[in-house]
Amino acid sequence: MNESGVRAFPCAVALGVGVAVKFSTGNIVAATAGTDAIVGVIDTANDAGQDAQVRLRSAAGTAIGRAGGTIAVGDLVTATTAGELIATTTDGDAVVGMALEAASDNGFFELMLMTDRVYIA
Repeated sequence: MNESGVRAFPCAVALGVGVAVKFSTGNIVAATAGTDAIVGVIDTANDAGQDAQVRLRSAAGTAIGRAGGTIAVGDLVTATTAGELIATTTDGDAVVGMALEAASDNGFFELMLMTDRVYIA
């Protein structure tokens, strides 16, 4: 049982802070699409072969995300190429969280983690 909201998982590649991640053959890798089964975001950068410290999407509190484009306060964000986060309104996308700060491409921002999906009525 984990009460901290951060958990270590095996990881074969280096990943930076704020990268959205998923599982692939038992290891954590960068998520690459909003339709991925996103586990959370990298809490502390890791080297290749080190366990990845992942802040789970179900965790209380906030996390740091790395922007893959322009992010506005209040945007719902999901994963894109290399695990960067982008604003989404696409039906079915996994919502990693809601932006609490604005950011530009490759910038870092605070987000409130969420476990929702985008649903368009």
